[in-house]
Amino acid sequence: MNIMSLQKIAIAFGGPPVLNDVTFSVEKGDRACITGRNGEGKSTLLKIMAGILEPDHGESATAPNLRIAYLSQDVPGDRQ
Repeated sequence: MNIMSLQKIAIAFGGPPVLNDVTFSVEKGDRACITGRNGEGKSTLLKIMAGILEPDHGESATAPNLRIAYLSQDVPGDRQ
């Protein structure tokens, strides 16, 4: 059973796409790891999954009552 599904996700920030035609699903009980070089879209993908960003194209769907938590990698301004 899919608990999350991304279909043909694309997003750009004024330049070339950061993510283009990304499709995958997460099944109940899955464990996943996202790896890649700096600037390749890992944080952007996680923000889309958490509902913080909306993709330019594509669809995301989550199971009812699914709770998603996101821990920002940015240090809060008052902690710098």
